[in-house]
Amino acid sequence: MRWSSAATRAADVRPRARSAPNARNSRPQPRLALADRLAGRSADRPLVVDRRFGLRFDLDEPNAMSDAEPTHLDRILATKRAQLAQHRHDRLTDRKIEDALAGLGPTRDFEGALRQGMAPRIIAEFKRASPSAGVIREGASITEVVRGYVEAGAAAVSVLTDSHFGGSLDDLARAREVCPVPVLCKDFILERGQLLDARRAGADAVLLIAAVLQPPTLKQLIEFAHAIELQVLCEAHDDHEVDRAMSAGARVVGVNARDLRTFEVDPELPIRLRRSVPKNFTYVAESGVQGLEDLLRLRDAGVDAALVGTALMSADDPARALAELLNGLDGGH
Repeated sequence: MRWSSAATRAADVRPRARSAPNARNSRPQPRLALADRLAGRSADRPLVVDRRFGLRFDLDEPNAMSDAEPTHLDRILATKRAQLAQHRHDRLTDRKIEDALAGLGPTRDFEGALRQGMAPRIIAEFKRASPSAGVIREGASITEVVRGYVEAGAAAVSVLTDSHFGGSLDDLARAREVCPVPVLCKDFILERGQLLDARRAGADAVLLIAAVLQPPTLKQLIEFAHAIELQVLCEAHDDHEVDRAMSAGARVVGVNARDLRTFEVDPELPIRLRRSVPKNFTYVAESGVQGLEDLLRLRDAGVDAALVGTALMSADDPARALAELLNGLDGGH
């Protein structure tokens, strides 16, 4: 693909102060240099997290809740930010982005795949472990599992690339090589550079989590993802985050039944929040699917797609487990 910095004009405007005299001026504002945008002047600022998750708002400042036991998400984000700081290289320029994207083929239509066929369509997930469940399928072959998912009828495939789940971008690249359906990169994305890495590794779509991104940052990341031809699944956990996701420009909204503080699951949450998302958006239920009964309940609630991971990866044969779910869903109407 050919990179055009003009495609991200809306994402490149430096955040305005509330008292700025030209805040209401309809003329375009000067763009923040792309090198600065990718290096940390806006979307790469210290992470701000939703207070309802009991997490600090600025991870560069002392944690006001330091006496509290760190949550799973606390530990994951601390590790992720340390990794990003360690591997952050020179600032990316327009030319570097264009070079990185040169020769890449077009992405597949993730949202379109979730709207074709019988609902709920299945996003089949590959992961070897999780912070809550521990090791799920140690040493699992990404190519073998993904091929099986596709043959069984998955609408799309999700690949965990975070180390806490036993994944990497190499897994994403290998999945893309054997997968004709759209591939979702599922990670804890905080910076634009991660979006570029996902695109280069073969992602068609990426996960962004509303709870760990400030509203301006979420909007900027969505706009940058779209500019480099990535679709976005924006994850929410309550009505407020659902509104933030849609306001930021996400077309695919997911509600995760898993509490990010404790990793406990409330399978009713995606059903309760379905009414919060208009039908012209694509609605995805994440986590909580253990069997056919769960899928049937999601279908009755009008859910467009379901992301299923642990139930498949912990089965003796992930592909067969997916096929049985889809066959049961087909015969359950």
